Amino acid sequence: MSEITRINLPVIQLQKLDFLLGEGQGVEAMYQPDGEVLHYKAFVSGSRESCDRYVRVDYFADIPTLGVDTFRLLITYDEDNGCFRSWAFSTRALDPFICSGTFVDGSLVMLSEPVRMGNGLQKMRQSFSPIASGGFFYHCERWELDGWKSYISVSFLPPS
Repeated sequence: MSEITRINLPVIQLQKLDFLLGEGQGVEAMYQPDGEVLHYKAFVSGSRESCDRYVRVDYFADIPTLGVDTFRLLITYDEDNGCFRSWAFSTRALDPFICSGTFVDGSLVMLSEPVRMGNGLQKMRQSFSPIASGGFFYHCERWELDGWKSYISVSFLPPS
């Protein structure tokens, strides 16, 4: 009979993500490559998996001219590499959006692996910053030849 090995769950590291838990909504800005900025309402719901293996964030928005966008984000802590890892599954992408990162100046900063998007292969940098009164600020940038450019920004605040 083989011995079953229990894995050590990253409970303490995942507690750093508590600011992502709960319901949130905000007006999101999406900066298009042509300079146009789209504004629309977006909603998130963050929860912890019952055995503390990961944090899950579900997202919904109806984006003008692009339609409904939903995604499920799973974030965990990778003990072997000393960083957070995430996988996002979106209605607007064929492949999962895979990122890794750490906390920098109080914000979780995640860098993506290259991902296929509507306008070709992209590399993204995203940050999740807690808001003192509740909720979080999300900022996503895409890599362009002349550096990082804003792609999405939104403050997700608890519903009033």
